[in-house]
Amino acid sequence: MERAMDLDELKEKSRKISAPNVDTKGERKDDMGIDNLIRVLKEEDQKERKALKRGFPLSIIAAVIFSVAFAVLFLAPDATPNRSGLFLRGTLMILYIFVAVGIGRKLKGMSRIDYGEPVISFLAKAEKRYEFNAGFNSMDSYLIIAVVFTVLLACGTFVLFQDVLRRYLDVLDPLIGIAATVGFLLPVYAFGIWATRKNWKKDRESIWLQIKQMREYLEREERNGNS
Repeated sequence: MERAMDLDELKEKSRKISAPNVDTKGERKDDMGIDNLIRVLKEEDQKERKALKRGFPLSIIAAVIFSVAFAVLFLAPDATPNRSGLFLRGTLMILYIFVAVGIGRKLKGMSRIDYGEPVISFLAKAEKRYEFNAGFNSMDSYLIIAVVFTVLLACGTFVLFQDVLRRYLDVLDPLIGIAATVGFLLPVYAFGIWATRKNWKKDRESIWLQIKQMREYLEREERNGNS
């Protein structure tokens, strides 16, 4: 069996033919070799890590505040919590708990990034980190969290609209409440997806393309080296 091409050989070949640096408009910029690409990834990962570390304590504080606000509804003497207020506070509490857990998991995962591992394996993992909606492409814990929160948000929004419709418009038909909930949440989610993708294209798409093209090139070279 012929040996696989080792890391030094791959790096040497990648220096000779570098992956094209393509911007979000598909225009070719300066070529970027593997060493420069890894340096850029280190810088981008470091910036993301700093942003997450700033946001982590804030998400914990918010989770504690809304947890207390939720608990207060039950601690008052003869408390009869309003359904809409209960769901609103409960949804916000769960949201920030999920956010805090998500940021904590993200930081833990980023601390395990090994910039010295075999280059193709490293690029494959980096490609997944930098692709659009990274972490939501398979049935993993992040997707489960997103689905659970969406269901809770939909239930809370429905209860809130039902309460408002009953109080101010004397409307009791649940179908109207469901229609109002869908009419509110669909544009919110659509805008969120649009804004997220727009930011990704601006900040990460060009880096993702460089990673993808470099990985594909090195894999071709490795296959050719083994043939």
